[in-house]
Parts: sequence; C-alpha cells; structure tokens
Amino acid sequence: MRNKEKDRKTSYEREARRIADKICARCGVASVVEGCRQCEGCNKKHNDSSDKSRRNKLGNGICEYCPEPSNGGRLCASCRAKKKASDGAIYETKKMQGICLLCTMPALAGLTLCGKHNAHRTTKNHERRMRLAEQGLCLHCGKNEPVASRKNCEICMLKALARHLWNDRNRWRDLLNLFGNGQMPIHGASFVYWIECRTRPHCPQE
Repeated sequence: MRNKEKDRKTSYEREARRIADKICARCGVASVVEGCRQCEGCNKKHNDSSDKSRRNKLGNGICEYCPEPSNGGRLCASCRAKKKASDGAIYETKKMQGICLLCTMPALAGLTLCGKHNAHRTTKNHERRMRLAEQGLCLHCGKNEPVASRKNCEICMLKALARHLWNDRNRWRDLLNLFGNGQMPIHGASFVYWIECRTRPHCPQE
C-alpha cells in the first residue's frame, strides 16, 4: 500500500525545486508566468477547469467549496465565514510584508498590489465606470440611477458619508431615517451640498 504522507512530501519537494528553478510546478517543462507557480498553458487549463466546476455548482445551488447548499449565493454560511476569516488573515499578513494581494510579487509603494495587477485593476475599473456611465447607472454599485449632476446614487453617497462620520458605512440607514424625518431633503442640490459640507474641512459644519 502506498504511503500517502510520503507521496505528499515528495510532491511538495518536487514543486519546491521546480519553483526555485522557475519551471512550471505542474508540468515541470515550461517556464512560469511572472508572479505565478505555473506556465501559461497549465494556468489556462486550471482556470478553465475551475470555471466549469464553479458554473456547474452555481447552477445546481451548491457551495463552491463543499457539497452543502449555497442558499442562493456562491458559498454556504459555514464556508463564507471561514473564507472571510482566512481572507482577512492573508490580507493583513501580505500587507505587513509588502507583498501583492493577488500574487507573490512585491507590492508598489503605498499600495497592496504589484505593478502588473494594479495596472490590470485600473484598466478594468476604468472600463466598468465607462460602461456604467453610458448606461446611466451609479458608478459605484452599478444598480441605481445617480443623483442629479452626480455620478453615484443616493445610497452609495450615504454610505460614503456614514463611513466619513462614523467609520461605519453600514450606518447609512441612520442618515436615510434622518432625511426621512424631514430634517434634510433626500433629493436635489441641497442633499449634495449637505454631504459635501461634511466631507470637506473648509465647509461649515452646521
């Protein structure tokens, strides 16, 4: 009978040698893509296989990480909680070490991504904002119509203000209730001015 622990150790050692030699950890033949452990061909195969599996599970209402029902989302409640805790720990560790959040390359000064991934994210964000602007939707959430003469919807603006006032964007409903009580109109220029006067230091804080 094969020793699974010994096989696993051998596999890890083989991958480590290949990575040190900048050879694909999967096929052991081609050179790795910068910031990755695999070559371009193996990366594509892995991504295609993962996408197919993800689509099948999503279509059947199954969690991406386990066989439990996802209840309309991508993950079940248990896996969602575990992923949130794990992602938080990885984020803090990589940020402290100055490593890109999406690969193993050094992050740009003052940022959490390397040059390659920062450029890619900037391009994707610009394309998304242009598409949403053409559709007449909020540039942040992409769901609601923006406030007149502004680029974001009322809810997103309230969330930004709540984060500025209390460092808690989830308290945006407190502001909505305040406006609902007639103390401040929710629409129009007065709403925009009220928000701007509380996010700019030189404006009066009345």
